[in-house]
Amino acid sequence: MRLIRALENLEKHPVLRKLTLNDMIQYARLISHLKNDILLPQPLEQSDPDVPPDVLPLSLVDFLSLALKIEQEFIQDSWDILKYYVWECATVPLIYEDFELFRVFGWSRGIAALSIYPRESVCTTVGCGNTRPLKKDTSREVVVYTAANGVQAAWAIQLYCPGKSRPLDPLEYPT
Repeated sequence: MRLIRALENLEKHPVLRKLTLNDMIQYARLISHLKNDILLPQPLEQSDPDVPPDVLPLSLVDFLSLALKIEQEFIQDSWDILKYYVWECATVPLIYEDFELFRVFGWSRGIAALSIYPRESVCTTVGCGNTRPLKKDTSREVVVYTAANGVQAAWAIQLYCPGKSRPLDPLEYPT
């Protein structure tokens, strides 16, 4: 039902009505790989991983505008129309063209097809009472070697609990 409503709203939009089915599928593929990057800068009340936030981060608006050839001013409109549908979509593998879009339009903006986040978005320290999503972060560039797509630039994101000095590191394995 959400898809039908989204399509009806796209049809009413003077610019977005020109999106093809392939454009919408690509939009959904890209967004599904950016969910954590969308949620991290959001205020706490907009950080429920089951609910799409109201606003996209500006860096992602810029990236999506260039990658999808949609003017920046209409990216938020596309998000308003499609967010519930694409947020519920399963993450599907990126295709070669998607990786190229990240390489050409994302890397210089700090956006990569692959971002490695800790499994948990809340503090896992025994005895810590913080159950809110972790928002304090640091990131570092890493390289991921893939069989299908070769070497890929990526980001490893570390999340900190307020008042703690040691981050949750996604590249750290439990001993």
